[in-house]
Amino acid sequence: MSRMNVEFTPATDAALERLAETLGTSKAGILRFGIALMQIAVREQASGNSIGVVNGQQVVREVVGVWSIPAGQKERA
Repeated sequence: MSRMNVEFTPATDAALERLAETLGTSKAGILRFGIALMQIAVREQASGNSIGVVNGQQVVREVVGVWSIPAGQKERA
């Protein structure tokens, strides 16, 4: 496993702390989970799908404009 040092703004660090406490994990665990979610999002976007929040069968919020894969570049996640 590799290590890295990352600097966060106080607001981002506080958000990581809150998420870690809420989910009962570490800040590193939150970052690993976020990376896994981003891999899914990029793969689905490359397949022409979108990411959203659903309630039962109803989409209540679609996530758009958060990332983009440069034209001509394939997803590698």
